[in-house]
Amino acid sequence: MKIGLDFDGVIADSLAAKVTAAREMFAVSIPPDLCERKLIMQHQLLTEEQYDEVNRRVFSGRGVAIEEIHQACLYIQILQAHRYNIRVVTSRSNSDRTLACALEWLRVKNQTLKVSGVGYKKSKVDACRGLDVFVDDDLEKLVPLVGTVNHLLLFSSPTNRDHEMPSGIHRVDNWWELYNYIREGGFR
Repeated sequence: MKIGLDFDGVIADSLAAKVTAAREMFAVSIPPDLCERKLIMQHQLLTEEQYDEVNRRVFSGRGVAIEEIHQACLYIQILQAHRYNIRVVTSRSNSDRTLACALEWLRVKNQTLKVSGVGYKKSKVDACRGLDVFVDDDLEKLVPLVGTVNHLLLFSSPTNRDHEMPSGIHRVDNWWELYNYIREGGFR
């Protein structure tokens, strides 16, 4: 079985890093459930330019450590031991060095995964062709994959907890639930 994973929000907790960076850079306290571009703009917590600065700092690996989503690396290794083929499909790209930072983060965590960087605001459809499963924390990235990937999973985060699941997309709340969904027949 071929499994694709988004990097930010599924493997790495960039949301917490953004909250920390916004506080350090602009003395703004952003509730985690509002730490998404459109919500930050809607609530006027940061300007577009400030939010872009926060993202550049977090995604370039300068100054704010990005922690692992709880037990992500452990479960990736367990799935690999069970012979699942796992790769990362991320919106990070080589053009702004954010992909290189993700690759270094994975190397430090001893994760040997193939990584495809499609670029910010770009579709993941082509990069996900041939996958059996794809997991992302951004519903807007999953919806275009309906019909391309058989099993789509939304990884819960504070910014997507209230989203209704469209047909063909299921929610998982954590890595334990994701692992069990895969191993115990969620895809049969």
